[in-house]
Amino acid sequence: MVTGVQTCALPISSKSPSTIHATSTGALSRTFACLALLASCSDPKTGAETEAETEAGDTSSDATGEETGGELPETFDMVGTVTSNQAPGVTPPPLAGATVCILGADLCATTGADGGFAIDEVPNGLDTRLEIVAEGHIRQFFPFYTAHESLNVSISAWPRGGLALLVAAIGETIDNTKGHIGVSFQDETGEELVGYTLVLEPADGVGPLYATEDGIEVGTGPATSGAWGWGNISAGEYSLTFSHPDFDCPPNLLEQGVAEANTATYMIEVDTMTTGWTRRCVPKG
Repeated sequence: MVTGVQTCALPISSKSPSTIHATSTGALSRTFACLALLASCSDPKTGAETEAETEAGDTSSDATGEETGGELPETFDMVGTVTSNQAPGVTPPPLAGATVCILGADLCATTGADGGFAIDEVPNGLDTRLEIVAEGHIRQFFPFYTAHESLNVSISAWPRGGLALLVAAIGETIDNTKGHIGVSFQDETGEELVGYTLVLEPADGVGPLYATEDGIEVGTGPATSGAWGWGNISAGEYSLTFSHPDFDCPPNLLEQGVAEANTATYMIEVDTMTTGWTRRCVPKG
């Protein structure tokens, strides 16, 4: 997700692509960090483009959108691709037959042989979630606030086996009656941010889990990695609070409707993965 201070307010008066990338080091770290998709937005005052990058596998997830001067149209067209996340070093293949839905809008599409899909006339002003459902993959949700002229997304879906491998790394097993969360944090230069503390309320599940070059660890103090997750969480609504002695983390463009600075609210459902958009954190003051 940038240079300079990023407030990630809704930039309706600028052209602002949103970008999601994934690159990595360390096998477990790469596997884990793919949980956290990234997004970016432009500085609402200058319209300067901002970019997001984080540790993850040899996969990439991208989203580009455009807002131009004046009022936004009532609807916009959305296109994208869905791939199947694979082991580190393996290029994710297109995922055919996946269903992509915008909840609350009665809008869905099915990916073709190339993993591509298109959804036309998406209403602006939605405060909802994007849902991905595919055979052999865990059902995934992404916060999704619509304020675009157009939108192009690329998403890596999580095979169930990959998620089980992640949790097995800390001696746990997947509970299919529970849900899971994955997000990541970066500083203003795009480097992963460490030293923060997370609190999930109400307390539940296993976490926070941090991806390091040495593997996965359960956090008992300040974060040792910018990529993190929480596993085996009971269904329900949860608030996540972020704190750091030197940084604040405003919401990015695609989670404007579901988050405030240093906080986020997630609705966890049985046997699902909720993937938050990467936060670009800025120095306090």
